[in-house]
Amino acid sequence: MRDSFRSDRNLRLLMLLVGVSFGLMRPAVAQPPTTEPLTPAQIFQPTFADVSYGPHARHLMDVWLAESDTPTPVLISIHGGAFRHGDKSVSRAILRECLNSGISVVAITYRFTDEVIAPAQHRDVARAVQFVRHKAKEWNIDPTRIAATGGSAGAGMSLWLGFHDDMADPDSDDPVLRESTRLTCMAVNNGQSSYDPRFIRDLFPDTDIFENSALAQLFDVDLDKLDDLPEEMYRLFEEVSAMTHLSKEDAPVLMTYDSEFDTPVSSRSIGIHHPRFGQVLKSQMDKLGIECRVETGMTKGDGRRPDLVMAFLKRHLARPPIVTENVTYSTVDGVDLQLDLARPAGEGAFPAIVFIHGGGWYAGDRHGYRDEIEQAARRGYVGVTVSYRLMQFDESMKETTTATDIFPAQVYDVKAAVRWLRAHAAEHHIDPNRIGATGQSAGGHLSLMLGLTDAQFEGNGDNKEFSSRVQAVVNVFGPTDMAECFRMSSVGWIFRLVTGGTPGEVPEAYRLASPLTYVSKDDPPVLTLHGEQDRLVPIEQARMLDQRMKEADASHTLMVFEGQGHGFVGEHRQKERDAMWEFFERHLKP
Repeated sequence: MRDSFRSDRNLRLLMLLVGVSFGLMRPAVAQPPTTEPLTPAQIFQPTFADVSYGPHARHLMDVWLAESDTPTPVLISIHGGAFRHGDKSVSRAILRECLNSGISVVAITYRFTDEVIAPAQHRDVARAVQFVRHKAKEWNIDPTRIAATGGSAGAGMSLWLGFHDDMADPDSDDPVLRESTRLTCMAVNNGQSSYDPRFIRDLFPDTDIFENSALAQLFDVDLDKLDDLPEEMYRLFEEVSAMTHLSKEDAPVLMTYDSEFDTPVSSRSIGIHHPRFGQVLKSQMDKLGIECRVETGMTKGDGRRPDLVMAFLKRHLARPPIVTENVTYSTVDGVDLQLDLARPAGEGAFPAIVFIHGGGWYAGDRHGYRDEIEQAARRGYVGVTVSYRLMQFDESMKETTTATDIFPAQVYDVKAAVRWLRAHAAEHHIDPNRIGATGQSAGGHLSLMLGLTDAQFEGNGDNKEFSSRVQAVVNVFGPTDMAECFRMSSVGWIFRLVTGGTPGEVPEAYRLASPLTYVSKDDPPVLTLHGEQDRLVPIEQARMLDQRMKEADASHTLMVFEGQGHGFVGEHRQKERDAMWEFFERHLKP
């Protein structure tokens, strides 16, 4: 059966099938000329060539070590070629940018299917990762920051490595096999999230994509008999398919594709590299809350792919954030109000994002945003999460009692926190002219108050010479008209407590506590994310803000999440995060 795969005709077809990848072929589109002189990094001579990482002839790698006094992250490039051909060639653009950015690069080869079938190829690339870790000290590599990239087959194996449980064998006699196989992230091109022919048949119904000859040779199987194969073959299909191993602890992914989502599946070549593979994977990763970005239409010659890949790699391979905890930004009535910061390693003035927790102004704490501030730091921001005074009352009598530490105490506090950040901007590498705020529910309300109010509500705190205004706000289902919320919310008692009475009793307090009161043309841009089915803070709150800001000719974007309530779940949670990061990227980055 294998002889039939070796014809020149099939090889030519295979070259079409594989397409452009980081490690196989150059793009057909013309590359823009450069007049810049070549640098040493552009000579592209590896530091070490043809290093053997295992016992087989094709267990080879080329190594380019970035110059650094400290251990560097590393990108492992796995070539494509339908598991049947390919070499250690690396995208020149990616190689150059990696080395200039302090990221070392390793390009590997592995055994082909004319010699051995799956899962040998997958096990080979796993060993390559283990070998790099084994050499970490000698090569000045940080073993905690390893990424993988590749096109087509190289993409599928990169994903498999990133999702598979750690294959380290601590009891092995081979020291290489004692090392971890886990990855920090994967940036792949034209990749397949599954090699299970049954999955591919379902993904492309009424086509013969699943009968791809490369798949037949990968498993040494007759795909005309797909429904009548031994059970162990189906288990093999699942074992070498990345999606089989996906779990919530897995690494983030960037997937780029030449085709668009709506590109007709007019050939096996288009089908096996179609972004439907990425679309299905993203849906599953969104449900688990793992970052997965899918970008399409990469054949236009606009240089987007290298830019996207490098931005993704720099973010995820950056040195761990520098975290400073339990910093007192203000003391009120003998109580220290504190914040935590996470900033990128390295020099520079970074934009900052203040994360303000929700909880109805009486519950919650800043620690709920710990993951977010570290994510912010990895994205090039100083992430800050703050505590503020919470209402105090007898919860057993919440419908009738009164509270202390009510509005505007919470606004005073978050404003004091922003002033403190500006006063200590140099110490914490903050650009004082680029500060954003975000929060959910009560945190969204306080973020809006930071963005929309001027000198009001500064309180008696320190650093009065500094402004408390912010330059961008992401409001996640925060109340905007407190009186209407009292009347419409299923928890109207919260609004009575925080304002000190009903709208009839303290109308001025409701007016002053409502972000709508302060909307003006000079407000910073605001993004509001709100669930259509929210009963605690009804969707009308977001729509009123949208209308008022547009009437004032202020910048406001409203995203309504259909079927979602007071809190987003599954893929909607990931969409919320994506929208927030994109908004801050647009408004806080130069």
